[in-house]
Amino acid sequence: MNKNKKPFLNTNRALLIIIITTIIVFIGVKNNTFVGWDDEVYITQNPYLKLSVSNIKHSFLEGEYHRMYVPLTALSLSINEHFSGLSPKGYLITNLLLHLISVVLCFFIIKKLSNNLSIAFWVSLIFAIHPVQAEVVAYAAGRRDVLYTLFLFASYFVYLKYINSKESGKYLSISILFFTLSLFSKTQGLLFPFLLIATDYLYKRKIFSRKLILEKIPFFVLSVIFGIITIAILVKQKSPEFHISREVMETPIAERIIYAFFGFVNYIINAIFPFKLSLIHPYPLSGVPLIAYISVLLGGGLGIYALIAFVKKRELWQFGLLFFIISIVLMLQIFPNSYGVMNDHYMYAALPGLALSINILMKKLIKKSSVYTSVVVLYILTLSVISIKRVETFRTPFSVYSDVISKYPDSYVAYNNRGTAFYNIGKLVEAKADFNSSIEIYSDNAYAYNNRAVINIATGNFQDAISDLNNAISLKSEYADAYSNRAIAKAVLGDNSAIGDHNKAVELSPQEPKYRFNRGVFYIQNNNIELGCKDIKDAENMGLEITIPELKNICR
Repeated sequence: MNKNKKPFLNTNRALLIIIITTIIVFIGVKNNTFVGWDDEVYITQNPYLKLSVSNIKHSFLEGEYHRMYVPLTALSLSINEHFSGLSPKGYLITNLLLHLISVVLCFFIIKKLSNNLSIAFWVSLIFAIHPVQAEVVAYAAGRRDVLYTLFLFASYFVYLKYINSKESGKYLSISILFFTLSLFSKTQGLLFPFLLIATDYLYKRKIFSRKLILEKIPFFVLSVIFGIITIAILVKQKSPEFHISREVMETPIAERIIYAFFGFVNYIINAIFPFKLSLIHPYPLSGVPLIAYISVLLGGGLGIYALIAFVKKRELWQFGLLFFIISIVLMLQIFPNSYGVMNDHYMYAALPGLALSINILMKKLIKKSSVYTSVVVLYILTLSVISIKRVETFRTPFSVYSDVISKYPDSYVAYNNRGTAFYNIGKLVEAKADFNSSIEIYSDNAYAYNNRAVINIATGNFQDAISDLNNAISLKSEYADAYSNRAIAKAVLGDNSAIGDHNKAVELSPQEPKYRFNRGVFYIQNNNIELGCKDIKDAENMGLEITIPELKNICR
């Protein structure tokens, strides 16, 4: 036997295998379209999407159209629009390229932490091709997650270089810069400074020394600043126009905490056994299930054990679990910002930590190297097959919402959104059936009433439309779209109170050009040309394209 024979796996070969495998698994994203879930507010209906100095300034100083503060994400999407317009392929291929960079960074991070090429290879490969990543890579609005993670991983990698290379101040400054860029992309990484403290403890640095306290101050200051911005956005999200249903926003804090543990345990289950992934994991409409209470014990016990065990032993697998917890704890919906009790894409940056823990524990459990390798290879192949199918799930709005409905038949949000997709291609019968289903499941769904009213207006059922819109407004008293649509229906029936609804819509959402346009058309139809043309021109100046020749002629 040749003892000098070089091992098959080296750094370059490992990276090549990981990159090629990732491309094979996710190349199908090039065939996907926009799915109508955040794609609209980030891209297709975003009035600030065009690449311009004024739009960049707006993003950094005022936040986004969708009431999020992600200016770097917005800038990257604007660059995509500049080069590829509204073709989904450009956005999705860019997501894949950014994901590949994050994968490479993940590899070098795990390699530095473990000082083991094999562990780095398997952990980064799982991160690269895991099915939960489809919700980031195969979905255009997933840009926020892949971009913030890329910068966060870059910051962490440079920090590891800092503490492993005579602690050069240059590396610390670069790490702070990357962390800043991460927060400008998405604020999910606010707890990153605590990961740095855990890392210091892992490396047996003196975490309470003056030097280490001083070096963490910039990270914590950034977290506080962006945390304040996030809290301000959460306050905005409670405003009337934010599209989160009433029963989610009014969930008592005690129930939210229970659901947080429920989500945490399910994140771990879905990471290991990804067989019930879904764009939406809705809150149970029938109340808190028993399993959620059990999750409090399981999740709380696991978290406490991980912390205590790490403090005592400083083992890498315990650190990996803390990495996972720190990365995901802010997204456990104690402060709701989503329709669901959990979201698959929140696992994107957290996944390497859990994969690291499981990989080390498996190595301890399976002593024979060949058996361990066989198990991991089989697992990787299984994940790859599921991922390829998961990418296809994000091909169209119909495929993604039908997938949600198949897993959660009581998801009124999925029915509502699939109905919108049907409406957008002119299938009004199918659209109305989905809106009916949404309302039957959850009768306080203002959005479904409004959407069904649009179908009724399109098919000439104006009284039914007004009835639906009255319901929508009674449920959501400051719902601009419902007021605007009710004004349209009233105007057809000759109801003079239509102008009041038009005014209300503009008052509630002054930055939305279509409401000014609708009011302008009403004015012109009632021979008030001056006011009508003012509204039409204001709407056009706000970015709305006027495609009706008669209006252009009237309002020259």
